[in-house]
Amino acid sequence: MTDFRQELLAAFGIEHQEHLGAIRAALAAAGRGQEFDLRDVFRRAHSLKGAARAVDLPVVEELAHRLEAVFTAVGEGGLALDAPAIAAIQLGLDGVEGYVAALAGTPEPAAPEAARRALEGLLSAPVPEAPPRPAPEPAAAAPEPPPAAETGPAIEYLRIPAGQVEALAGAVHALSDSLGRQAGLEAGLRGLEAAMRGLRRDFDGFSRAAVPGAARSETFGRELDRMARELGQLTRAQREAAWTAEAAAAQLRLEAGRISLVPAETVLGSLGRMARDLARDSGQPVAVRLEGLALQADRRVLQALKDPVTHLLRNAVSHGLDSPAERARRGKPEQAEIALSLEARGGLLVLRVADDGRGPDLARIEAVAVQRGLLPARDSATPPPPAEQLLSLVFESGFSTAEAVDRLSGRGIGLSV
Repeated sequence: MTDFRQELLAAFGIEHQEHLGAIRAALAAAGRGQEFDLRDVFRRAHSLKGAARAVDLPVVEELAHRLEAVFTAVGEGGLALDAPAIAAIQLGLDGVEGYVAALAGTPEPAAPEAARRALEGLLSAPVPEAPPRPAPEPAAAAPEPPPAAETGPAIEYLRIPAGQVEALAGAVHALSDSLGRQAGLEAGLRGLEAAMRGLRRDFDGFSRAAVPGAARSETFGRELDRMARELGQLTRAQREAAWTAEAAAAQLRLEAGRISLVPAETVLGSLGRMARDLARDSGQPVAVRLEGLALQADRRVLQALKDPVTHLLRNAVSHGLDSPAERARRGKPEQAEIALSLEARGGLLVLRVADDGRGPDLARIEAVAVQRGLLPARDSATPPPPAEQLLSLVFESGFSTAEAVDRLSGRGIGLSV
């Protein structure tokens, strides 16, 4: 297995645990009769499917697709999220987790058939009607249950080259040394302050005593000269130490910042292959162009962008590409193009996903919006809504112009993410 493949799987290992943990927390709430966000659960399954596709794990992709269908059935009222259903979903989640964990020992672990059958059973079994809930009877106030233990933040892991860690350690030592020298200068300045107070006392004593003026002036002058030399030395040393400390602090800030910077390729690089695979599955010749992925960016920013970019690319394949016949009629090249590009502009990271397809079908968007009650029907004499209003609808959760639900589109989640 190549180092790059290992990095992709390591990133997916962290990402899939976050999705599984969120789904399990929601199932636990459902089991206690508490409210939970079904849309977030569905989005997690949808994102897990896309992430699995990006790292070429078809077994996990298949299980995530079934999870997605299960949560769709729950949302549409076709499946009751009762104890048996929760147990079957948990088995599906365990199947995903076990399969990913087994990748560390073998490149092709056995598929978790029990998990697949459990999810298929949920999708094919008839759903019994829920019995009517009895009216609550008055009862003595029960003691409140102890608060659930708070779940700490998810642990994140970051692979850092040894050279960067050594550079950061060196910068820390340099700053520490500089601060140590500052402490010595502070002691010298305190000594000089004490000497000046002593000189003042001596001068007052000379004034009160009958010391000849010439002798008094000579003694006083020697002390002033000595103190001036010491003050000059301390000032130069203080200036040099301050400059050194500032330089060490700047280097430390630079090295600390580099720790969290990774090439965009390490997080987003697999998405190009995912888009090509999806295009091949659709039967269309598509060139996927990636630009600027050597750019160094904050890993957390790139990781936060991965889900949206995944869905944008999937959307470009499923909705953005026109048919070969339509491309020929419009004089376009036979091969379609999808592009993902990144660039740094000042302090900003600019990311673009583009395709050379037909563009959004505004009439179809309006028809679906009218069908769903999001827009009123209009006659032929009424002008259509503005394009900006129609385009804003495609970002609504559950809105899709696809004719049917398949592995690529139709759920109305991609652009919502």
